[in-house]
Amino acid sequence: MCATATLQPPTELPTQPPIAAITPLPQPTSTATLELPSDTARERITARMQTYGDEQAAYLSDAYWQQLEARLDICCSAQDILTLEYHGDSYNMYDGRYSMNPQAFRAQVEYLMQQDYHFATLHEVEGFVQGWLALPSCSVIFTTDISDEHAASLLSIASTFADLEAQYGYAPHMIAFIWTGAMESGVCWGGSCWEDLNEALETGYFTFGTHSYSHQDFGQITPAEQTEDLQRSIRDMQAEMGLTPYALAWPFETCSAYPDTISTLGITLAWGGVTKPMEQNFTSWLDPRPLCLPRMLPPNIEGISMRPPGYTLQQMLEMP
Repeated sequence: MCATATLQPPTELPTQPPIAAITPLPQPTSTATLELPSDTARERITARMQTYGDEQAAYLSDAYWQQLEARLDICCSAQDILTLEYHGDSYNMYDGRYSMNPQAFRAQVEYLMQQDYHFATLHEVEGFVQGWLALPSCSVIFTTDISDEHAASLLSIASTFADLEAQYGYAPHMIAFIWTGAMESGVCWGGSCWEDLNEALETGYFTFGTHSYSHQDFGQITPAEQTEDLQRSIRDMQAEMGLTPYALAWPFETCSAYPDTISTLGITLAWGGVTKPMEQNFTSWLDPRPLCLPRMLPPNIEGISMRPPGYTLQQMLEMP
């Protein structure tokens, strides 16, 4: 019999009363249809890792899967999982309402690890969305969009993750989406950012998807242009990292109106922004729109999110 763990207030993040306009979702009435992790699920993830191009042994080990099952026993199976959208661990946008520095990032990750949250990998999220892998309700999905300005931040994030893994005994994880065309511009000129990305890949803390080649608004270009753009981005990642991505984050958070076209490229998961009503803006079990999944914005340096407005991390975790 699993129980819902009680969240403790963060030690380094400010608190704020709930925003009345946002109503928390009801708890799932039943999780009876959710399958526990099994050898079959592990075999499917192994096969996906192989086609993706990076077989991460740590995420296939008996110890890892036993830990996942233990969290399911404690937290129950998730119906909805909070997905957070970072841009590295150092940025300042929208007059500071969407901002981050390494200290605030570390505080957020540490708060989650203090509560023994599971950081879902891309392969696990695919199983969750497709309905063949249960994940614990005490799960979170970390994502980050990577341009020429943020590629090096993955090494800073990896250092933070390594420190916290040593302290808490398990590894955080993040899904990074690469704007591949930007890897030859700005501070990346000459290909140095591909070196950073490959170094980040070797740490084992990341799985990767595409953020397109050109970073155009996919609501403004034709299906043929979308296909060409994503094919070029996929080829870049195959050539530079040995990875065949099957997930993407939409530029400008604009989901394509042509999901069938996108699916033909082997893309099975894609994230936008506010793609559901705010109180339902979570990646869901058997999500009906796997190519238009939602993301929230992590609390800024002051500890307050821009999406949902005014929420702390603790309040965001209590919504699903």
